[in-house]
Amino acid sequence: MFFARLIPLKGVLELPFIVKEVITMSGYKELKIVVMGKFPDDNLKAIFFEIVKRLQLEDNIIYKGYLTSREELFNMVSEARCMIYPTHEDSFSLAILESITVGTPVVAYDIPGPKSVYSGLSAVKFVEEYNIKLMATEVTKILTMNDDEYNSLIFNDKMDKFIEKHTDWDLVVERYYRDLMSLF
Repeated sequence: MFFARLIPLKGVLELPFIVKEVITMSGYKELKIVVMGKFPDDNLKAIFFEIVKRLQLEDNIIYKGYLTSREELFNMVSEARCMIYPTHEDSFSLAILESITVGTPVVAYDIPGPKSVYSGLSAVKFVEEYNIKLMATEVTKILTMNDDEYNSLIFNDKMDKFIEKHTDWDLVVERYYRDLMSLF
C-alpha cells in the first residue's frame, strides 16, 4: 500500500525499486502494491509507469488514482499488510496516523518530522533515508510475520494510547502548530 501526493518528494519514483527489492527478497512474485493518489501532471505519471514497465512490475503495482471517498481509502488501507512510505518531506504525517489507526503498520524513512512523532511505536518502522534495500528488508519482515507477531505490532497498550491521544483533533492541531513554529 502507498498513498500520498504522487510527487518525487513523497517517494513515488522510488516505490517501484522498493517493490522490486521486496519481491526479490521475499520471493513473492505475485505481490500486489496498491498506489493511491494523484500525479500533478502527465509527465511524472509517464515516468512512473515507465519505471514500472522497465522493472517488469505491471502485474504488481495497481494504480487506483485519487480516491474521493475517505471510506473507500480507509477500507483499502485497512486491508493492506503494510504501508510503504518513502517520503522525504513530512511533519505530522496523517498518512502514517491513518494507517496505524486502521491497523496497518508502516515502514518509512527516518526523516525528522515523522520520527519525532512516531518513533518508538511498534507499528512504525523507520529506515535510513534513501536506503531502498533496508526499506525492502523491513517491509519483507512485516510481510513474512506470522499472525501473532503481526498482531503484536498493532494491538498493544502503547499503540492504543498513542492512537487515542492523536485522534483527538485538537491535540493533533496543537502538535502540528508546535512543529511548524519550531521551524521559525
